[in-house]
Amino acid sequence: MPLNPKAAAIFVAVVPQFIEPGDPPSRLAAMVVAFVVMVVIWLNGYGFLVARAATHFGPQIWRTLEGLAGALLVGIGALLVVERR
Repeated sequence: MPLNPKAAAIFVAVVPQFIEPGDPPSRLAAMVVAFVVMVVIWLNGYGFLVARAATHFGPQIWRTLEGLAGALLVGIGALLVVERR
């Protein structure tokens, strides 16, 4: 399972703010456990809502949303192409 480099960057940037020299390893372990619990709750809630929306709205809304998201990404890419540095 590959790791997410953005998550690693967040941990490197944020976690040291909450750990002081001499803290026991159990403090870091408790922070990691708290993070994992929050992520599991968030992803389960998000998955539940998306699955519920899929059964409620039907396939046409998803095709429309995918088309809008694709157009938005292409538009952002076009803006980056023409942007001056």
